[in-house]
Amino acid sequence: MTRGTFLVDGEGNFGGVNAGWTFYNLTFGDGIGTTTTTKYESNDITILNSLTVNESQTLLAGDHTWSFNWASGGDYLTNIKQIAAGYSHTVALTTGGAVWAWGRNNYGQLGDGTTTDRELPVQVLDSTGEYPLFGISAIDAGYQHTVALTIVGAVWAWGYTPYGPLGAGTTTCRKLPEQVKDHAGTGTLSGISAIAAGYQYTVALTTGGAVWAWGYNNYGQLGDGTTNDRKLPVQVKNYADTSILSRITLSGISAIAAGDLYTVALTTSGTVWAWGRNNYG
Repeated sequence: MTRGTFLVDGEGNFGGVNAGWTFYNLTFGDGIGTTTTTKYESNDITILNSLTVNESQTLLAGDHTWSFNWASGGDYLTNIKQIAAGYSHTVALTTGGAVWAWGRNNYGQLGDGTTTDRELPVQVLDSTGEYPLFGISAIDAGYQHTVALTIVGAVWAWGYTPYGPLGAGTTTCRKLPEQVKDHAGTGTLSGISAIAAGYQYTVALTTGGAVWAWGYNNYGQLGDGTTNDRKLPVQVKNYADTSILSRITLSGISAIAAGDLYTVALTTSGTVWAWGRNNYG
């Protein structure tokens, strides 16, 4: 059985038990986990409180009984659709849109609200620290920070941010996900279709083919024509021509990738753009 996941059918109200693992949301066979879920026509399942289990348990719900097994430290992570590796931490995205992380956590890059290193996966929590982060469609891991793209095109980030790779407008490290702000710092970044994390910087591709970047910029890896670090997103510009008038925003991009200190972008016509550090070509 997948750690942190139940598969159930039927109807009734769930109560709780005391042991060593907390389930804040039930995840059904269709991958949906919510506080109140309607499962098949008239079968309403309401979670009254979080459930905590440690080993084999029997759960009573109204007139129905479900039995399940959960072995501490003995099961394997399953239903994973994407993985990402940072300097010394790993992140995994489930088919249901949840995120698990493990490894080094000295700056909160695992997103579990602590700075405790983890030898086993822990579930990334939301910004309140009370519930798991859900609704994620893509992830990436930078040097010591992590970014996640939601199904609605927003971006969340957490971990180390001395140069601003979290896009929060500050250099304060975050142990829980925080939504990336827009370029003005008054709203949040939206309309994003892809993300990439490099060494202390982050890049995002919009649904319209433009590129935003923020964080460390000592080699121009943000593509804004400067070497100024950015705590908020700046739009990547087109510097193919030396004319000042040609320096418009880069457009027509279909994919992005972030290296250690350089960035590459693929256009819809199949050409490739690159910027940043170029020590080895």
